[in-house]
Amino acid sequence: ATGTPIGDRTEYGSLRELWHEERWRGGQCVLGAVKANVGHLLTGAGAAGVLKTVLALDHGALAPTPNFETAADGIDLGQGPFRVLSEPAEWPRREGRPRRAAVSGFGFGGTNAHVLLEGWQDGDPVLVDPSPVERGATPAIDIVGVGAHLGPWTDRESFAERVLGGEGPEVAPKRPFGGQSPPPAGWFIERLELALGRFRVPPRELLESLPQQVCMLSVAREALDDAGLLGADGRLDAQVGLSTGVFVGAVLDLATTDFHLRWALESRLTALFGEAGVRDADQRDRLREEVLSALSPPLDANRTVGALGGIVASRVAREFGIGGPAYVLSAEETSGLVALEAAMRALEAGRIEVAVVGAVDILGDPRSLLSVDRLVPWSPDGRALPFRCETTGAVPGEGAVALVLRRGESTDAYARLRAVATVTGAMGPRLQ
Repeated sequence: ATGTPIGDRTEYGSLRELWHEERWRGGQCVLGAVKANVGHLLTGAGAAGVLKTVLALDHGALAPTPNFETAADGIDLGQGPFRVLSEPAEWPRREGRPRRAAVSGFGFGGTNAHVLLEGWQDGDPVLVDPSPVERGATPAIDIVGVGAHLGPWTDRESFAERVLGGEGPEVAPKRPFGGQSPPPAGWFIERLELALGRFRVPPRELLESLPQQVCMLSVAREALDDAGLLGADGRLDAQVGLSTGVFVGAVLDLATTDFHLRWALESRLTALFGEAGVRDADQRDRLREEVLSALSPPLDANRTVGALGGIVASRVAREFGIGGPAYVLSAEETSGLVALEAAMRALEAGRIEVAVVGAVDILGDPRSLLSVDRLVPWSPDGRALPFRCETTGAVPGEGAVALVLRRGESTDAYARLRAVATVTGAMGPRLQ
């Protein structure tokens, strides 16, 4: 259950449609929501629902739904096979039939999962074949498109030229830096520019989205265009889209916490104004708005969606007509590699034919930079010397990269190397 009136009505309507008129008796199936027990755990809600159901199967007992009184408008429990428990109940096991349960998890960004669980008891037959599964030849995975925006290098050509010895901007101090001193030097994205109408997203919604979402959309488009997969309408062919997946590695942008900081401080401002001797009501209101606006704008619908880290992959899928799996993976600095591994596994298993793999990190938030510096200090001179004894630290940077991968025909290792060597026209001749 989503816990929203419209969401619950939609989910209940789907369940009611699934249970045909002649196949049920009143109240035979119990509905419950783990949110009523533990609150909304966001990305952990689905796992909590599975744990609750596994415990119910193990104990042979059905858990109640706390604080339930009446169903919402549009949900008529009395005219269907469902009921909601206010007290724990025994979960009887019918002769010759195992206990079965379904757990649904719906993400704000469109990532949905549905799991069916079946209880097992001593004496039940073991249905899993323990013999090893023979794997066939691993298919080649070809890189057919690349997109990049890293620091001041806004596309793959400029970045490839810089990496291969070209001139480019030097590192610059991060500005502004929240009054902290000295600011670290690095390659930061100071400005994101998009032509109006480039994406099927209202301009106001893009403006109020976190930069990581806009940056990922841009590099994904560049990579898909590089792969030659976009039609005249800027979308994939319908059949190709259904066999394409999106896998994005992203680190939490601390800007998502600004809204909570605003709420937390608002509750303390009255006391702070009193301590400061501010008595005039109009002056308090004016100061309150100035202080809160300096922290963060108020939360509205666009900013809610724009601040959801898990929606980055869904934005890409929706924009380009991708109908396969689309989700975000987060593993700090290795997030991009984890996303790449997930895409490779899906391609090798034949679940998809094409994968859009992305990695994005907008590291320039002063809180992020200061936190990392406490653990692994940044280079004081802005020079990165990886794998060298004389290194003085890493250099921070911001950006996003996207690859388009496709199942290849050859399993030859040299063919894979050649595919990597010809990623872009700019890099191909030098690498070969």
